Amino acid sequence: LRVVDIRTPEEYASGHIPGAAHLAWQALDDLKANQQGLPIPKARAGELFGGLGISETTRVVAYDGPKTPFGATRLFFVLEFFGHDKVQVLNGGFPKWTREGRPVSTEVPTPLKAAFVARPRPELLATAEDVRSRLGNPKVCLLDARSAKEYAGEDLRAIRGGRIPGAVNVDYLNTM
Repeated sequence: LRVVDIRTPEEYASGHIPGAAHLAWQALDDLKANQQGLPIPKARAGELFGGLGISETTRVVAYDGPKTPFGATRLFFVLEFFGHDKVQVLNGGFPKWTREGRPVSTEVPTPLKAAFVARPRPELLATAEDVRSRLGNPKVCLLDARSAKEYAGEDLRAIRGGRIPGAVNVDYLNTM
């Protein structure tokens, strides 16, 4: 079992689940790799996950906190993309863990390195062309997980606002 904390370094240092290794969420994204259809480079996945002691037989439990609400799910996706299906997200993350009075540690573990073989599964990603070619298909549901204001084009966080035609808004904050 490898428990992975995807909160900020400061949050991790102030206390984490005993035995949890820390991983910055930024390590799970790479723009150049994204342009090639990968979340991060394949070799980087092997180094990163192997360095955390994750092999193909390791069960991984990821958790995050309010400052990094996508961290655990990003790790879940990246591991699954690279062929590792033994991954789970801790329900409620670190906030629920502490609310329940569970143990916390500041001890930093040193995971034994493992061999992680990255086996990309590109079928888990949808490209812009995949989406474009399926617009209007009643058998395809496109979800937009941004806020209602972003969805409506009122809160601009990109070059232009709005949404992909036919997308349904399910604000990620309503799923927590």
